[in-house]
Amino acid sequence: MKPDISVLIPAYNAENTISAAIWSVLNQSFNDFELLVCIDGATDKTIDMVAGIADSRLRVMVEGFNKGIAHTRNRLLKEATGNYIAWLDADDIMLPGRLAEQFGYMQGHPEVDILGGWAELRNSKLKKVVTGIQPEFMKTSLLFRNPFVQSSIMAKNFFVQEGLHFDPTFDYTEDYDLYLRCLSAGKEFAVLPRFVVSYRLPGAEETDAKNRQYKLDEKLKTLLLRTHPGVEADDASVILGFIRNNQQLNSAAFKVVRRFLVNLKRQLRRNKQWGVGVAAALLYQRFRLIKLRFGLVRALLRLAGTRPAIVRLMLKNRTRWQ
Repeated sequence: MKPDISVLIPAYNAENTISAAIWSVLNQSFNDFELLVCIDGATDKTIDMVAGIADSRLRVMVEGFNKGIAHTRNRLLKEATGNYIAWLDADDIMLPGRLAEQFGYMQGHPEVDILGGWAELRNSKLKKVVTGIQPEFMKTSLLFRNPFVQSSIMAKNFFVQEGLHFDPTFDYTEDYDLYLRCLSAGKEFAVLPRFVVSYRLPGAEETDAKNRQYKLDEKLKTLLLRTHPGVEADDASVILGFIRNNQQLNSAAFKVVRRFLVNLKRQLRRNKQWGVGVAAALLYQRFRLIKLRFGLVRALLRLAGTRPAIVRLMLKNRTRWQ
């Protein structure tokens, strides 16, 4: 019989963390799951570490050489037989009770296709990542950046059947690319307001090295132009810089980003996608823009002239690193 959940772990060189990741799944209070681990051409002792774990729910696949994270995720999706899939990266840890809580939420909210959750952080002075739970706010936030921690995701198992795969050309941003396409396909997103995963936050040197290796800026620029077809190529780098950074903006950059936000607002209204949550998400970006150009005082004055309900929703649903 099909299990309720397929837990999917892609692994490369993860000899120091893979055992903890696997045991965090096997020790869950919820038992009706299969655990699939795909080892993507590891050159360390990852295979040996997994081979020492005996459990009938565990199934291991090994690639002969490294094919990339998108390929590995796609193979796991093809092998998954559960009604739902739950992701966990090989250097993260599933917190106790996660499967039971997310499964219960999905059962109680059949309209939800993809469910995220909150994350505790390791290797960082920051300890938590808390996102909002208002659906319109979160879906609008996806138009700017990925608000979800991949290891917190549970979803209905529709990806293979509907041809929604991870694109290998977007390795390192493959999850963001897929969720943007899911958004275009009309999938419904939600966030469970619970801490469901312990996430290893990479250090600055590791992050910079991966950004260079995978040409992160180029891929994010491609996604920006695809998601917002009205943006001119010459403006994309400026807009991307605003989305990713918190550095002060000059006058020219301010005008480019302001025009981008105004056009996006018009587009959402024209497509009848406007609502309080959408307004709150765009207000947050407008607040950031004014703050980066003119400072906090002027940004707060901008908020003072906005409907209190929208301001409260914005403050409550923005992503917070604590």
